[in-house]
Amino acid sequence: MSYNLLKQKLLNSKLMKQKKSELNATKLAQLMEEASKKNLFADIKNPAEWQREIRKERSLPGRES
Repeated sequence: MSYNLLKQKLLNSKLMKQKKSELNATKLAQLMEEASKKNLFADIKNPAEWQREIRKERSLPGRES
């Protein structure tokens, strides 16, 4: 395989990865926008308390709270 052909394949591969990454970012932004419009977390009054409850925080072994 010639150097130029190999170089072109590598460039194409990098461009494909970049385009895929851009498409993923665009899709994520669209999904976040849709979630925002649905106001999914409106019923959560205290986010920190909600997170602690979800994570079921506990004392770490060997540490006093």
